[in-house]
Amino acid sequence: IVLTVAIAVSMVLSLTTTPMLCGRLLRLRARDAQPSEHLWGASTRAYARSLSAMIERPILAVAAMSAVVVLNFYLFSLVPKSLFPFQDTGRVRGAIIADQSASFGMMTGKLEQTIGILQNDPDVFAATGTIGGNLNGPTSNNRADLLVWLKPRAVRSASADEVIARLRGPLRQVSGASIALRSVQDLAFTVASGPGNYMYILKSDDLATLRLWAPRVTEALAAGGRLLDVVSDQQDKSLQTRFELDRAAAARLDLTTANIDNELYDAFGQRHVSTLYRTRNQYHVIMELAPRFAAQHRSLEEFYFIPSPAPGLQNRGRSPVVDAPAHAAPLAQLGRLTPALAPIAVNHWGGSASVGISFSLAPNESLAGAAAFIRETLAQIGAPPSIHGELVTPMGPFEGLFGSYGFLVLGAVAAVYIILGVLYESFAHPITILSTLPSAGVGAAAALLSTKTDLSLFAMIGLLMLTGVAMKNAIMMIDVALVAQRSTGLDAAVAIQRACIERLRPIVMTTAIAFFSALPLALGSGEGAEIRRPLGISVAGGVLSSLLLTMYTTPVVFVLIDRLTRDRRRTPNARA
Repeated sequence: IVLTVAIAVSMVLSLTTTPMLCGRLLRLRARDAQPSEHLWGASTRAYARSLSAMIERPILAVAAMSAVVVLNFYLFSLVPKSLFPFQDTGRVRGAIIADQSASFGMMTGKLEQTIGILQNDPDVFAATGTIGGNLNGPTSNNRADLLVWLKPRAVRSASADEVIARLRGPLRQVSGASIALRSVQDLAFTVASGPGNYMYILKSDDLATLRLWAPRVTEALAAGGRLLDVVSDQQDKSLQTRFELDRAAAARLDLTTANIDNELYDAFGQRHVSTLYRTRNQYHVIMELAPRFAAQHRSLEEFYFIPSPAPGLQNRGRSPVVDAPAHAAPLAQLGRLTPALAPIAVNHWGGSASVGISFSLAPNESLAGAAAFIRETLAQIGAPPSIHGELVTPMGPFEGLFGSYGFLVLGAVAAVYIILGVLYESFAHPITILSTLPSAGVGAAAALLSTKTDLSLFAMIGLLMLTGVAMKNAIMMIDVALVAQRSTGLDAAVAIQRACIERLRPIVMTTAIAFFSALPLALGSGEGAEIRRPLGISVAGGVLSSLLLTMYTTPVVFVLIDRLTRDRRRTPNARA
């Protein structure tokens, strides 16, 4: 939207303000005596000679264009692909994932130890954490979320990713827990919860098969070395105690299931009793066992029930754990207590049971390469067909994302062709203008490869901007050539040569402006520069290749299409 509005405002100003300022400010000056004019004149004459030679040998231009098209496909297949560039926002999030049976007290010690390690790093300003959270996923007591603030970039000795890499070694000192850190981004990489930057969702309609293969897939991905901080959110081994009620024994003691359930909830469920209202706050009054009893499994064995027809809150004058009177019954006599494993949560994605595998990318690894590595790993370990997955992004599965980009570009090209066809009242001349696009793409791809920059969404925006710059150069030449043909009857070759020489100066000037405008983005630094850099690199590289190639290939295409259309017009006349 911003780009569209900016272009519309620029067009209005160019058609109104620019002529007015030219009429007021421009004065006729003798430029021939200036040294720059001598240099420009020599460059123009050299270009005219080389252009004339190219038009006389169109096969060279056609071969060059064909090579450029093939080179486009080859280079863009080599360019690493990702969703968004990584930013250094000065904020880091992370998670501590301990054993599934970890208690709150155990997690408190691990959290304190982790925060101490984080705060000992010279580039960390502050660190804090919470136990029991899971961002936007299910809560669990064996997880603690971390939030770290780094010092300002001007003060820090390393980037956020370098700080995270440096902290991985000391954080391994925290035993019995997996700790993963990731740099906070202004633009979300994934829609799922996880300590890493990305999430691969493993799905299956068979829950047992999924639980069997998810740990194998996670272990294989972690061992591959191309992914970092590989963590699974599968939580199916949490310790629990099951109580199987003997209803006959409970009936003999005049105890109902409601009596037993209410008394157990009073002891372990934090029963809400009342609320205390104060001026600034309100406080909940709860009833529970003393923490020293609630934390011990032995408390269940020493839990006694006193038969009474009044359930729940009516018995709260007594303490659930008391010296057993003669008519009291221990919980063990009312049923059987057995230890067991149970899932903390069963995640679902798209209606199927799922396990999220969170990860971050290793240095010099692209998201497209990571997606291919995950597919190869699933095939190598022999995962059954019922196990499948997808790399999720806020805009859908990553595998189909760049395919949709291709359709977007093709749709834009088709719209441009229709508009140019209406304006020129011709099906042929829009092809001449669109033939400039491959020359811009090859420069952008080469620039991205040379700077080791991923083809991200912002680089794609730069490519779309390039199409406008490249087509503008062609339009400036073709318009002048068509006017010369219609007014003076010149041959297409002569008309396009004159048009290229006449419009060479404004074409070079606008291209230079576009290049030097993109250069600060490509070389920029500071907060948020990582987002702007791919756009500047793609534009800067594309405008240079577009200028060098289209000044020779576009005139040749114009002449060839003009000859083709003239031959087609003559054929019906000859038959008549």
